[in-house]
Amino acid sequence: MVYKRCQNLDEFVILGCDGLWENVTSEDACTYVRKFWQAGRAPKEAASALARKSISPDPVASEFYGCDNVTVVVLYLSSPPKQN
Repeated sequence: MVYKRCQNLDEFVILGCDGLWENVTSEDACTYVRKFWQAGRAPKEAASALARKSISPDPVASEFYGCDNVTVVVLYLSSPPKQN
């Protein structure tokens, strides 16, 4: 178990099983979820979309990467900045 104190600048947390991280880097996942967060969309929507993004459309071509079970939970830690 790892303990890390959240900082004021932290926007959200992404929890995912190994099936998520087979095809999606942490940087790509953050960029993807940040778009949902900034648009004011629900974390449930971000988690579902991220899970779908990680699943391979062609298991044979991907050598079966992206065919594992995928579990994703997204927690927003703050509201996105107001846009003018």
